[in-house]
Amino acid sequence: MKDVSRPVATSSTVVNEFASSPVDAWGTCALVVLLVAAVAIASTTGIGVGASWYDEQRTILLVALTVTALIARVLRPAPTNKATAFLAAALALGLLSLSLAPRPFVAVVEWSVYCLMALLVVSARSTQNSTVEATVALAGAIIPAAYVTGVVANYASALLLDFPVGSETLLVGFSNPRFPAQLQVLTIPLLPLAMQRAPTAFWRVCLAIVAALWWMCFIGSGSRTGWIAILFVAVVVPFLGAEGRRWFKWQLVFAASGALLWGLLFHGVPALLSVTAAPETGRFSNFVSVGARWKLWRISVESTLAHPFLGLGPMHFAYVDNGDGAHPHNFWLQLAAEWGIPAALLIGAVVVGFFVRLLRAARVEADPAMKRVGVAMVAAVLAWGIGTLSDGYMVVPTSQVMSTAVLMLAVMWLRMCSPSVAPSPKRRFIPIVWTIFCAIALTVLALLPATEFGQPTRREQVWRAEHPGAWMWPRFWQQGWIGPDNDPTARNERRR
Repeated sequence: MKDVSRPVATSSTVVNEFASSPVDAWGTCALVVLLVAAVAIASTTGIGVGASWYDEQRTILLVALTVTALIARVLRPAPTNKATAFLAAALALGLLSLSLAPRPFVAVVEWSVYCLMALLVVSARSTQNSTVEATVALAGAIIPAAYVTGVVANYASALLLDFPVGSETLLVGFSNPRFPAQLQVLTIPLLPLAMQRAPTAFWRVCLAIVAALWWMCFIGSGSRTGWIAILFVAVVVPFLGAEGRRWFKWQLVFAASGALLWGLLFHGVPALLSVTAAPETGRFSNFVSVGARWKLWRISVESTLAHPFLGLGPMHFAYVDNGDGAHPHNFWLQLAAEWGIPAALLIGAVVVGFFVRLLRAARVEADPAMKRVGVAMVAAVLAWGIGTLSDGYMVVPTSQVMSTAVLMLAVMWLRMCSPSVAPSPKRRFIPIVWTIFCAIALTVLALLPATEFGQPTRREQVWRAEHPGAWMWPRFWQQGWIGPDNDPTARNERRR
């Protein structure tokens, strides 16, 4: 995440300014694997700690994020470059914004999560492409393998118990097929590399089956945002050269296999066995949710114009119940509305500059091993960027953490392709700022369980008692809304 104006080097270039440490080869990669494993656990098995599936996922992933960020801070400070300076400035603006919010503690919890995510991304580095390549392959295999195992179990149970097979069969740890679709969008770009890294023919066959089933789940999700992201990536990646076209061919095989399985398991087998089939249908012709998104985007723009400099406060789009959604389904409008226009522009500039540099490095890389990792990274980051424009990739806990893992891997690969740059003496204060921010975030999240806001079971019980039979719309906490109309914690704060 260095200046986009700097030249791109090949893999023969000496790596980054911190290449002397023995942990650089594997340290961050181990943290990525830990994050990915936490997502796999949270989205499939769980550990039974929450009042609902959403709170359980949030709890597991907050712990994983806190632990990995703490280790990352011990292993490596944030480098001193323009990107980290911009992100530090955005986080500083976020602190100012939350100090003016109606619920400062709730806002600082949200701020802390984004702070730790940013810390992990800017601190990511490795000195061995083989280690990064293996980690990318694991990231592309662990979550799909865990999730499709649950789907297969659901399907077998449905047939044995004569239950309908359909969209519910595809839900493992979620109540909405669009949430796992976000994980599918973030991991599908990594599947070809996972296949190429398979050590034996047996593992290649296993991964091929997982990839086909994962694509089947994606097809069955009916996620329009997901399809837009994947199709956009499919258009761009072949222009990266032979490795990009090879990636595209792999995806065609996986997609065709997934479509075949979808037709066989959710249409052919039910017809043959006289089992009720209830797959997701009509999603692409249903424009009700599209209209809701337009309304949410309009509310975001109106909120941004009303509070252009510091916004409503982190998480405070959800303070007033608008009846449609607790977040705008657009990360950049969310930043502008909640953190203010300056913070959104700073973060946007970093992301755009990073992707331009990533794309350019992948195009000119000559080493085949480095090239195929670069292709996977461009595809995954581009899919993430498109997804953030119209869905909650930076709101749903599983997607937040998986997004962090993908960006960490992309930053590691790009740093291996970039020339060594000495830290600027003018920016030596940046690591100190990041240390302060990290300390604030870790302290807030450590204190969270002792606060009223950190008692999800009680909050959910009160909400359900007041709204019997009502549907819950989760954002970061249960029903999503943090204002006094829905959250008893907010009323207690107001009384004090």
